[in-house]
Amino acid sequence: MSPSTIHSPLKKDLLNFRPDEATPEQLQKACYPPRPDKELTPKLYALWKDIAAREPQAISTKLIPYDIEGLAESRNWSGAILPIRREQLYDTPEKSAQGVPIPPDERFNRVTGSWTVPNLHPLKNHDGSYRDGEYAHYSWIGLDGWQDEACLKIGVESKLLVEGGQIKSQEQIPAILFVGPTEKSISAHVFEGFKVEPGDLLSASVWGNIDGNEGCGSIINQGRNEHAGGKVVASKGVFLRGRSAEWVAAGRNPDAPHPHPFPNYGATVFFNGLATSRKGEESISRAMLVDAEDVDSSASRGNQVVMHSKLVPIV
Repeated sequence: MSPSTIHSPLKKDLLNFRPDEATPEQLQKACYPPRPDKELTPKLYALWKDIAAREPQAISTKLIPYDIEGLAESRNWSGAILPIRREQLYDTPEKSAQGVPIPPDERFNRVTGSWTVPNLHPLKNHDGSYRDGEYAHYSWIGLDGWQDEACLKIGVESKLLVEGGQIKSQEQIPAILFVGPTEKSISAHVFEGFKVEPGDLLSASVWGNIDGNEGCGSIINQGRNEHAGGKVVASKGVFLRGRSAEWVAAGRNPDAPHPHPFPNYGATVFFNGLATSRKGEESISRAMLVDAEDVDSSASRGNQVVMHSKLVPIV
């Protein structure tokens, strides 16, 4: 993991914090999502107002460096990918390089989404016992990553340890990442002190300046009505391009040197998915669906995306 600069809100900036009454400067200091423009991004504005009206408690957390082995090479993911232009879905790197550059004001500088933290279940052996292993499942939202080596994202790593056919531990790790093309260029940090459990409803956002190397993230546990936020600086040479937004469920590579089997998790549903630029907002309803080895995607009602385990069919 590469060394990086991080910022956690100061306790004094979180005292009596009320997002709906806060100034832009106070929102920035608390690492809370900026107040959207009502005319330019009406859907995001309505969502922001709805959550802010509940006055989520700002939790004082520490951003702790975290090593997620194998994430850079993982192709075992599925979800919704929203490019800023539809033709990008079929661009090759060579074609994109020869094309006309997309102006910064058309590129995405913010993405938001909501989902419920899945409850993991181990695989079973033929005799019905649980199969031993260190199971891992990731649920993220992010900017870039589709045909870009960098990605700014926030979400939860869900882990399940099974030994001797028995569940030994289960853990939910909320984290913010600025991912580069290699393991060493991944800047990943955990929100220490922010509690997340299976079944919790989360709303999260990441945002940053186009072509910049800083990214901010916010995660709100609506069940507990608590908020945590932070800022990370990417490794050298890693920048935010804003060419796509994503809502993803992922796992480690099945053939990795230290594999982490993909668990049964039922389904993960992303909704309230929005990506914004200086020109307006786009909905997850326009996104392309991508499938992976251990997980499928399917659309529902146009504004939701369902990622479901191939191991547990949806009835």
